[in-house]
Amino acid sequence: MGIPFFRTAHTVVFAGLLMAGCAHYPGPREPAAVARKLGYPECQVSQPMRRYETLDYSDLIGDPTLAESPKWIEAMSVIEPGDDLRYVYCRDGRNFFGLFRGTALILKFGGMIYD
Repeated sequence: MGIPFFRTAHTVVFAGLLMAGCAHYPGPREPAAVARKLGYPECQVSQPMRRYETLDYSDLIGDPTLAESPKWIEAMSVIEPGDDLRYVYCRDGRNFFGLFRGTALILKFGGMIYD
């Protein structure tokens, strides 16, 4: 009877670690070469995200009101076909969503600072 509990405990711990790891970064991310091209060589940059994915991830990292923020409204008013919404995660605390047009950052919004 101790073995099933042992397995269950390990499963719970593994699931918790998996969720904690996922909660810090929206996967999948771009290769380092893409981050360098975008001007953030020391950071991790997500692949382009859809609008709903951006809002879902914002909620996951603790900002459930992004959709009502002036910066989100501004981003949605200037977005054009071919633009990308990405999340930029930098260990130095420069973490934000960005609206990119090609390799140019058009607008930063919804940044979070991690301790």
